[in-house]
Amino acid sequence: MQKPDINWGSAELSDKDQFTLLMLAPLAAGAILPVLTGTIDGLGPWLVEHHVIAADGVLVPLPGADGAGLDLARTAIGALVLVVLTCLAVIARQHRAQDQ
Repeated sequence: MQKPDINWGSAELSDKDQFTLLMLAPLAAGAILPVLTGTIDGLGPWLVEHHVIAADGVLVPLPGADGAGLDLARTAIGALVLVVLTCLAVIARQHRAQDQ
């Protein structure tokens, strides 16, 4: 059995660490964005103004965004990102299993 590749004393991120952060970043953003729109005043309108979320045709409303949220295009992009990240995770797991 191979020991885990952990380097607790280093400030540098290994390739595995970077890949893990890449996988978790969209999930964290998806969990944090709805909370922030409800707690930070003016964030919802700012996100609409900068076309991050939509004001019309909303399928997934965000709390605190005054009815704004994700429209069909943004929902499809989010679903596509989740599918791609899932595929990358499966490929990485298979690659890791082949290395062992």
